[in-house]
Amino acid sequence: MPCVSNRAEGTPVRAFFNGVHSVDDEIVGGVVIVEDFTERKRNEEMIYRQANYDALTDLPNRRLFIERLEALCGKKANRNAAWVTDVFRPGSF
Repeated sequence: MPCVSNRAEGTPVRAFFNGVHSVDDEIVGGVVIVEDFTERKRNEEMIYRQANYDALTDLPNRRLFIERLEALCGKKANRNAAWVTDVFRPGSF
């Protein structure tokens, strides 16, 4: 029987299939589990946004700045990132 879906294209779904075996170890059927994880994906994006952006100004916060600096500079950025963020901290001038 064909699977007909009224979901929008691009909806994140995950499917699992497990075969049902007979006594002779032949596949005689199967079980399919389809999971729509749209809400989970939306929650993960919201958590990422809250962790990396300021809620009031919607600007990237220090954590995201350090993460991107480390990605650009490599592992040496750990010491430099702490220094740079300290220099640019409000009130440090």
